[in-house]
Amino acid sequence: MGGSSAPSSAPSSTPSAPASKGRKTRKRRGGLSAAGRERIAAAARARWARAKANAGGGSSASPTKAAKSKKSGGKKKGISAAGRKKLSQMMKARWAARRKGQG
Repeated sequence: MGGSSAPSSAPSSTPSAPASKGRKTRKRRGGLSAAGRERIAAAARARWARAKANAGGGSSASPTKAAKSKKSGGKKKGISAAGRKKLSQMMKARWAARRKGQG
């Protein structure tokens, strides 16, 4: 843009590509040793073995979820009728106030 119109055959002072042009370099990801990875894999295998042993009938649910559902009766508690009515009244009042402010 601001130089001569003839292309230069000399290399530029600022290279646009890394020095290892033909070779792909690989970045190391994570700082975990082989022994550390093996410990994690062994722990995962042990977890899976426990989960499969506890499942019994081939259920895909984890043992912790099954234990939680047995404790709480298996059904989530909802809002009471009185609470639902109170929320409804509050929302209606809010909407009425908004309509009154617009008009």
